[in-house]
Parts: sequence; structure tokens; C-alpha cells
Amino acid sequence: MAVPDELLDKIRNISNLPTLPASAAILTDAMNDPTLSVRNIGNIAGQDPSLAAKVIRLANSSYYGIPKRITNVEDAAVVLGLRVMQALVLSMTVFDSMHGSRSGDSRKTIWKHSIATAAAGRLIAEKIEMPGVSPDDAFCAGLLHDIGKIAMTQYLRDDYERVTAVCMQSKEMSFHEAEKRILGYSHTDVFEWMTESWNLPDSLFVPVRYHHEPDEAPENSPEAFICNVADCIAHESKAVRSNEKTGAVPKIAESAMAKIGLSAESYDEIAKDLPKQLDLMRSFVEVIG
Repeated sequence: MAVPDELLDKIRNISNLPTLPASAAILTDAMNDPTLSVRNIGNIAGQDPSLAAKVIRLANSSYYGIPKRITNVEDAAVVLGLRVMQALVLSMTVFDSMHGSRSGDSRKTIWKHSIATAAAGRLIAEKIEMPGVSPDDAFCAGLLHDIGKIAMTQYLRDDYERVTAVCMQSKEMSFHEAEKRILGYSHTDVFEWMTESWNLPDSLFVPVRYHHEPDEAPENSPEAFICNVADCIAHESKAVRSNEKTGAVPKIAESAMAKIGLSAESYDEIAKDLPKQLDLMRSFVEVIG
């Protein structure tokens, strides 16, 4: 899907366009090299001390339940796995690199919601046990699904504030609906523009790009439907809900539950379990300052 003209016009007028930080770019290229092992990737990540410290901290979080303390980034990479490493590196570097004064508290709110969506995505994938659907991929899509919003808070701030102002006044419209109506583009379009050179695998790009419109995803991607449902569960959760700026909870795509074989009962079970998962993931929240 092409980036909308409304967004392209604005992009042309932006100076200092965002680029993927060098450490993340090197790691992303390495992760696409099938000859490298997870430990190789961990060794490369270790060359960035700040990133390495965060990866080690996350591997030691209660969420992974490793009995022996992890002390080096190579072992941390093994615990996290290659795909989760990739998503964490991308999401953390984007959140860390876009933290100017214009981003305000939005950055932390979006990060907390992203973590909740990641956790809900994994729970859904584990619950449905659909062939070919990886819980790690569902987790990673959740982590990345709103990084387009982060770019908006930094580079398209006026547009972002126009949308949030409408959401504060009207609780009937979701943030995504307000974007499309007011701006003619959304944060998923910004994500597509941002990641053109990132070489993301389809299992990550597609669910993030189409998490609000999974019916439009190529080949009826189940990951896109999972991300759509996970996003809604996270928005509904009292553990992360931020009513003042997000507007109404996004709608679950009409066919989403049936497409992934998730019952209403299972949905409620996942929603009930999510706060406990987030309690185990406190380290994830804290790595973004």
C-alpha cells in the first residue's frame, strides 16, 4: 500500500528526518544474515553498552523466569530469541532516539501500551495454537505496532496534537479513526514510511502496518488479526488505559475473532491474565526513561 499523498506532502517539508540509529541498523542487517547465530547477534549488540545493559536487564526480568542470573549479552540473546531481540532493539532505539521536548509524556504512555499489546499478542498466539503462527512474532508485532505514533510526536507533532485534542473531546472516536478523518493518514502509514529501509520480515511488517485494518492485509495474515485483537485488549486494560488522549477503544475487526479461532471466553481469560503478565514485565517499562 502506498503512503498517502497527505503524508508525503508533510514529509517533504520536514528537516532532519528520522533514521534508524547506527547500532540498530547494524543489528537489523546482521539478523537478516542466516549464517549468524543468536550468540553472534548478542555479541554485536554488546558493542553498544547502553543497549547491551537493557537487553541483559530484560532477559533477567520475571517475565522470562530464568533461575540463574544472566550477566552477558550473548546469554541474554539466547533467552530472548532472535526475533524478540530484533523487535526490542528496534523499538528501544526508536523510543530512545525520539525523546525530544516535543514528545512529552506521550512516549512513555505509548511504550506502556506497546508492552501490553505485546504481552496480549503472545497470550493470544499461545491460546489459539495456530500452525505457522509464532508467539514470538505476535509479541514482537505488539512491541512495534505504535512506533509510527512515536515518530508523529517528534516530527509531526502538530498533527498528533490535533488528533489528541479531538480524542479528548469525543470519547466516541478512536485515535486511528480521528487520524484518518482529520489528517487523511494514520500512524500505520507513518510506520510504513519509516521502515522502508529496515528490511523487516513480513511476519513483523504486515501485522504492524495492518493492525487496524487486518482484512486488508496480504494473504489474510493471521498475525495482523492477532495484533488487532491484542491492541484492543491492551486498550481496554485498566492497567495501562490512558483515557484522556486515546479516545475510544479501537474496534476489533468484524472477522478477527473468527479468523484466528479465538472465542469470547478465551478473550476474557486473556484480558484477565494481562495485568499479571504486565506485573512480571516491569523491567520492560523501566528501560525507556
